[in-house]
Amino acid sequence: MNRFLLACILPLILLSGCENRREEATVPTQETAVPSQETMVREQEATPPISSTVAPAAATSRLFEDAVEAKLVEYPTRALPVWRQFRQQQPALLLISNNPFLSPTPELLRDEINTLLTSRADTEIIKRTNFSAPDILIQPDMALSAALGAGLFSSVYWVYPSTLDIEKIGLDKFKEQMLTLGLLSPAEATSLHLNDGSIQGHVRGVPFKAIHPKSLHSIKDPVVVHFDLSFFPSLYKGEIKTPLYSLIKETLNMLKAAAPQALAVTVSYSNLTSDLPLASRFIGPNLVSLMAQPALIDAKLPPLWELRRKALYLPNFFQADEINKLYLKMEQETPNDPSVKYGLYLNSRERKAGDQALNYLEKAVALDQTYGLEYLELASIATEKELPMQSLRMLRLATETFAENGFIALSLAQELLQNNQEEEARAIISRLETLPWSTTYYPGMPASLRQMTLASE
Repeated sequence: MNRFLLACILPLILLSGCENRREEATVPTQETAVPSQETMVREQEATPPISSTVAPAAATSRLFEDAVEAKLVEYPTRALPVWRQFRQQQPALLLISNNPFLSPTPELLRDEINTLLTSRADTEIIKRTNFSAPDILIQPDMALSAALGAGLFSSVYWVYPSTLDIEKIGLDKFKEQMLTLGLLSPAEATSLHLNDGSIQGHVRGVPFKAIHPKSLHSIKDPVVVHFDLSFFPSLYKGEIKTPLYSLIKETLNMLKAAAPQALAVTVSYSNLTSDLPLASRFIGPNLVSLMAQPALIDAKLPPLWELRRKALYLPNFFQADEINKLYLKMEQETPNDPSVKYGLYLNSRERKAGDQALNYLEKAVALDQTYGLEYLELASIATEKELPMQSLRMLRLATETFAENGFIALSLAQELLQNNQEEEARAIISRLETLPWSTTYYPGMPASLRQMTLASE
């Protein structure tokens, strides 16, 4: 599968880790006085593209003071049509994320990328940033690099997740990690210095600050805000140590104190392009709700959020049956919420109710396709247990769910060859050979497909 996100990308200096992320981030869903996840997913998909690169001066909103309508997207490159609306105003970007999305764009593609972001239609941007497209132009982890190359922002404030004391921030370690990951050039790394709890310098020609959450001060510049869900998993240590909703509210109050004047807000799930667990997916709609109704930040949890909070807490006491009751109650209140269906799926697996689990997963996928990534997880588990037919079954379901994703189809073809099902494998390979594979990102794909064809004969 073509997942690019630098999964454990630095909590830099900073974090201890991405280990056991799937377990750590077993988290909640949707709610009452707020839209359901299913409603939000469909509304976001139905939002007409913003077609103008040059926009009139826009009013700013006080983040978490004023009601703000945030745009929810699957991964950060999907936010580029929103970001570019403000190019002439030259705002800063306030990025709250574990990943800075600074992987360099390929030099041979930079002119084409700049043209795409400055003068092409939004529909073209969506097409050329499709993470599973064979002819992709901008990979998800290049989102900020591409935006800066096209002159969308005048500066960057990157708030990264860290549990370390501010005094323990290590500039040399930060530089080393950023250089090792290829996110900074040597000259950019040399420009960095430590000042008042933040690491400052110049990246891609603009002022850059990497900011510890506790050292975020007032931001005077008008900003476009982007929140990626990768921010939370490294901070979340379970409901006993770090209750999730408390963690979210603490983070938002930290941002509120900085009083940013927001031109626009975007939020990315990043489940498709990283190892972020699907159980955390509900956080995206929750964030959008909190921005639209900032009074919720300091209020009691809405009833459905409270149910989810309890469902998160009870696994510490092995209360699978009680958790099931909570999810069933949530399902009664929000029958079309995919994250609740997914919660019931996980709970059914915990209770060894396999057929019921798959039924709930199918319902979740019908409401939100991205939950189909779980089929890949199940295929992997089946392979580990040496159950090839089950693995093939799950890969077929994944391929049906993500019909345009050639990488999942490729995995299916490989599994078919390993199980002597050459005819079906050849049909898949033949289709993949007709796709316009990028010579920059996937130069070896045609040769690999030819080798698979020979192996199938």
